[in-house]
Amino acid sequence: MTIEEIKGGENDKLEFKRGLSKDDTRWLKTVVAFANGRGGRILFGVDSDLSIVGMGDDLFGAKDSIADAVANRIAPMVPGTDRTFFVDRREFSSPVQDQVESAVQYILEKINMGARFNGVYREDVYEIPPDSIRELIVNAVVHRSYINADASPITIALYDDRLEVTSPGGLVKGMTLEKMKNGYSECRNKALAAAFSYMNLIENWGSGVKRYIREVKAAGLQEPEFIEWPNAIRVNVYRAKRDVDKASKGESKGESKGKSKGESKGGLLSQF
Repeated sequence: MTIEEIKGGENDKLEFKRGLSKDDTRWLKTVVAFANGRGGRILFGVDSDLSIVGMGDDLFGAKDSIADAVANRIAPMVPGTDRTFFVDRREFSSPVQDQVESAVQYILEKINMGARFNGVYREDVYEIPPDSIRELIVNAVVHRSYINADASPITIALYDDRLEVTSPGGLVKGMTLEKMKNGYSECRNKALAAAFSYMNLIENWGSGVKRYIREVKAAGLQEPEFIEWPNAIRVNVYRAKRDVDKASKGESKGESKGKSKGESKGGLLSQF
């Protein structure tokens, strides 16, 4: 970039930042905004008065810090059935309980919502039960590994055919997928679980997985899929097949005149 271009000031595709700070949330929000729009550039080392202040002696360290922040603080939600293309991204920075609620609400904005009628009364119905979505995300937060501060974030990805939640850390020693699905609980972060229980975000330890499996199946969806790796665990909740077929053609209208979310939507949520 030339001096003349810098003197031209900021615009809808260019922002200046004096430097990195301990709180990288503000410039990461700019990254997300550019990713959601038509793209753009962030130029570090330029003050608000357009003077060039530079990035200090450790330029390569600064570049690594920027790359690491983007990689570790932002996680994609994507259309289609794989991660070849990102449509929408979100990052949330707030107390962890608020991040959970923000993530839940964001997913609800993207999935289909229809209606059922009981006599003259109408009830809005999401394709995936909201309580199951909340339980799934809360479990990921409570049971993830926090040992390594630079560990991968929890990622929440919404595809045309499924909701995917990946939590770093894998299962604790002695735990298996079958034990977990049958209600056995071995909590990795007991203090965090106790805090969430106090806030009524979780109930009895060990009941959450069985409950959201039951609720998902009661909604007419297939049983959630659990995938285990040594350093992570993933849960896939598959959306109704009819929504996948319509979404691929861009024709999903929902079951009513309420929210229609069957188009190829997605977003980038948060690190917990």
